[in-house]
Amino acid sequence: MHDFMIPPPDALVAPSGPVWLSDDGIIITIGKAESQDTEAARENMAYTKRVTAGKPRPLLVDITKVKSMSKGAREEYVKQQEEQFITAVALLTNSSIGSMIANIFIGLNKPYVPVKMFTDPLKAKDWLMQYREN
Repeated sequence: MHDFMIPPPDALVAPSGPVWLSDDGIIITIGKAESQDTEAARENMAYTKRVTAGKPRPLLVDITKVKSMSKGAREEYVKQQEEQFITAVALLTNSSIGSMIANIFIGLNKPYVPVKMFTDPLKAKDWLMQYREN
């Protein structure tokens, strides 16, 4: 695992896992819960919004452990993008289930910001760098 993917001691712990702001201005969250419902998605986004410190930022989401996500959770994640505190989303996966969840999220839910799936965290981070606001 890359050092930047290890939660710092001051990371917030959302219902689905840790969330923090990296030194380069990217929000990173690691999904530890195997499934997510609407309420978990709503709470996760509230934690993510707190980490932004009021500035729109790109988001790297490790979904390698996520096995299911309800339709309501996917809709909640897209709905929260309307508030414009996220500039882009990189979804990190390493399994066919994770890829399926990411493809459903991207294909069916019409995100308001650029969303792309990755298997390499460095490539995901590099892609997100273009979406940082100065």
